[in-house]
Amino acid sequence: MGLISVRDAEFVTRRWIGVHQGYLGDFSYRTHHEFYPDYCDIEDIDSYRVEGTTRVRFETILMRETPARQSRILRGVLKKFPNPHDKTREAEHSRRLQDLIARCEGGIPIEPVKPAEGRVIVELALREAEDRIREGEPLSAVDRMHTAFAGFLEGIAAERKVETGKDAPTTKVFKLLRLACPELRPARQHGEQIERVLNSLASVMDALNPLRNHGTLAHANEHLIEAAEAILYVNAVKTLMHYLNSRLRTASPKPPAPSVATNAALEEFDDDVPF
Repeated sequence: MGLISVRDAEFVTRRWIGVHQGYLGDFSYRTHHEFYPDYCDIEDIDSYRVEGTTRVRFETILMRETPARQSRILRGVLKKFPNPHDKTREAEHSRRLQDLIARCEGGIPIEPVKPAEGRVIVELALREAEDRIREGEPLSAVDRMHTAFAGFLEGIAAERKVETGKDAPTTKVFKLLRLACPELRPARQHGEQIERVLNSLASVMDALNPLRNHGTLAHANEHLIEAAEAILYVNAVKTLMHYLNSRLRTASPKPPAPSVATNAALEEFDDDVPF
């Protein structure tokens, strides 16, 4: 799914192209069908298979495409309709359309996560996060991703019988899993470089929590992060989850040796140096 929300699609049709009695710009059903190969260099969109007026068909097609194809459609709109239909706020509309193109070309999200481990709450939170992103509200997706990641790690810890303590922060749980689960330890070949990458990801995780707590709608914060940073947060969490999924699929669940390493890690845990 793409990054264009219903409001975004309606902006393109009503404010930029223009709508008259439900019909879009100067499109007929035939010229709308020809628009995609002629202006967008997309050959496989069959607008005749979509019900409704040309406006409804265009909005449906635009919202269901991938971000890369959405950007091509929007650039095709600019080719066919270089100036907005609504002249009263021309400069503002031009900036908004360019922002939509930039979002689709530069903010293409990492594919949704399908957790190999976890709980029902994880899948629910991930679905809600994807819904918020599709609706053009990435800031609202941040708290869902935080919930999903916390539940995801807790699910792995429970499956691997790793003691984490009550309400442990995600940074602590991630560290304990890396210590306790053999499949999360880098192989001997290139192990040093992989360890550096994992430590860097751990530092990213350490920065995610305060970003979510103080820069999103999770609390009554005055200063919120912008959409680009919200997408960065979501994609960073997805990257970690995809990595853990891929590593955990390579081996069957094996509980660690009787809590020696885990208990030692708990005693040595330092909030100031999470990894």
